[in-house]
Amino acid sequence: MALLATRPARRPLDLGRHDYAPRHRGLWRRPRQGGDLPVATLLYALAVTVNLLSVWAVSGPDVLTGEEMSVSFRDGVFLAERAQASVWSTNVAGHLFFLAASWLDPAYGLFGGRWWKAVAMALLPVLVYVVLRRRLGCRVLGSLLGGITTALLPGVQVFGWIAIEAGLEAVAGVAALLLATSRRAGWWAAPIVGGISVMLYPSGLAWLAVVLLVCLCRTVRADHRARAAVFVGAATAIAVLLYVAPLLWWRTGARHIGAGGGTVEGDPGTNFATLLDQLTVSGDSYYYFGDQPGLGSVWLAAAVVAAGLVLPAARSGALPWLTVAVVTVAMWLPAGNMPGLRRAVAIPVVAAIVLGATVDVLWRRRPGSTSALVLGMACAAVVLPLVDTLASWQQAYHSGRDALVADFTIDAGPMSATFARFHSDLAAGRETAETMVARHDGIRTLAVVWRLAEESGDTAGIPDPEEIVRACLPAP
Repeated sequence: MALLATRPARRPLDLGRHDYAPRHRGLWRRPRQGGDLPVATLLYALAVTVNLLSVWAVSGPDVLTGEEMSVSFRDGVFLAERAQASVWSTNVAGHLFFLAASWLDPAYGLFGGRWWKAVAMALLPVLVYVVLRRRLGCRVLGSLLGGITTALLPGVQVFGWIAIEAGLEAVAGVAALLLATSRRAGWWAAPIVGGISVMLYPSGLAWLAVVLLVCLCRTVRADHRARAAVFVGAATAIAVLLYVAPLLWWRTGARHIGAGGGTVEGDPGTNFATLLDQLTVSGDSYYYFGDQPGLGSVWLAAAVVAAGLVLPAARSGALPWLTVAVVTVAMWLPAGNMPGLRRAVAIPVVAAIVLGATVDVLWRRRPGSTSALVLGMACAAVVLPLVDTLASWQQAYHSGRDALVADFTIDAGPMSATFARFHSDLAAGRETAETMVARHDGIRTLAVVWRLAEESGDTAGIPDPEEIVRACLPAP
C-alpha cells in the first residue's frame, strides 16, 4: 500500500513526506520553512472578507433563525447552568465555542455568533493550503487554488457564516489529520483534536476515524511500538472521556449525547441519490440558504471525482484525505433524518484539496510557460464561476429577493426591537419567565434577553439563567 510505503530510518511512517524531487525552480517553487506565512495570512484575510460579506448580506432584515438562536445563545446559557436544553443539544464543543465568544466579545449582540463563526471558518482555507504545501508538497499555485476554492465552494461557504455548529468540525478535523500526519513529535495527540471535531458536530466522526487509522498505521511501523501505542491509546482515551464528560456535567434536561438527535433509517440507495443531487445539481436542503450544489456544478464534481481516482498514484500522501470523503459518504448512506449537506462539509473540503494537488501534478509533468498559462486558465475556469455564484447569492439576500425568516414563534418585525421590548416587559413585570415560555418560545428568547442584557450590564428585574432553566425544563 502506498500509505505504508518504506520510509527512511527513524521515520517509519512519514505521511508528511512527498514522493518527488522538485524538477525546476521559479516564482512558484516550494519556499523555505516559514515562507508560507505571508501567503497564508493573505488567504485568511480573503476568506474572512468573503465570510463577513455573507454575514452582511443576510443580516439586513434583522432576523436570527431559530436554530442560530438555539446554538449561539440558548445552548450555551443552559450549559453554563449544567442543563441540556433539548435532546438535540449534544454538540457541546460548539456550544462552548459560542458561549466563549459571547464572554470574550463585549459587543457580541444579536448577530455576534455569525461574526465569530465567519472568523473561525476562515481558518479552513488556510488549513487546506497548509495540507497542500506541507503534506502533499504542492507549489503555491496549486495550494492557493485549493485554499481559495475551499472558501468559495457552496458546500463550505453556506456554513461559513451561519451561527450553528456545522462546519466547525471540518476546521478541527483538518487540524487533527494534519497533526496525525506530521513528522514532528506529538503526532500521537491527534485523536484528542479529532475527538473535539466530533464534539463540534457528529460528522466529525469521519475525520476522527481516519485520524485513528493513520495513528494505528504509524504505531505499527514505529521503532518504539509500545511507547507509541501507549501515547496513542492515552490520547484516544482522553478523546472518549471528553465526549462522555457532559453526562457528568449535566444535572437536568435530556442528558443525551451523540448524533445530535439524528436517527439511522432510510434506504441507502435513496440517500446516496440525495447526496449526489445536493452535491451536483441543487443544494436546496434544511438550513442550506442557497440552491447551488455543494460542489458548484456537475462538471466540477466530475472533474474532482476523476482526479481523485488517479491522484494517489502521483501523491500517496493524498490517501488519508481522500479516505475522509469516502468515510463521509459511508456515514451518509444508512442515516435518515439527514439535514442536508451540513453533515457532508468534508466532501467539498477534500474536493478543494484534490483540485489543488491535481493542478500541481499536471504542472510538474509539463513545466513551462505554456503549461502555466493553460493551468492558469483552468484555475480561472474553476474560481470565476464560484465567485459569480457567491456574488449572485449575496446580492439576492442583500437586495431582499431572498431573506432569512424567523422559523419559530416570535412576533413579526425586526428582532432587535422585539428583544428590547421583551427586556422592558420582563423588567417591568408585564412578562414573566413562565409567560415567555408559554407565548414567546421562551426557551430560546429568554436566553437571548439574558445574554444581551448581560452584555449591556442591565440585568435588573429580568430572569437569570437559573430561573430560565427552572421555567423551561421540568424538575428531574
